[in-house]
Amino acid sequence: MLTSGEDNPTYDAGFYQPASIGDYGWEDTDNGDGAQDGAEAGIGGVPVAVTGTDGRGTPVTLNTTTAPTALTCSITSNLVPTS
Repeated sequence: MLTSGEDNPTYDAGFYQPASIGDYGWEDTDNGDGAQDGAEAGIGGVPVAVTGTDGRGTPVTLNTTTAPTALTCSITSNLVPTS
């Protein structure tokens, strides 16, 4: 229990903002910096898999493929983040 004015960042009140995964798959052709630059277009038809456990310990296995021509993918939204 915290008293008025006490600070302990290890306490967790259980509040979180749901996370989402999505955007582009691309080849980092310019400098290998891991950031998508304006000249690096998305790649269609790329399989994307996310596995692990969420913040509640629930196993997560999500699969999708980037759109063949639209280049974007969205795995899901409302993911429970881990701590």
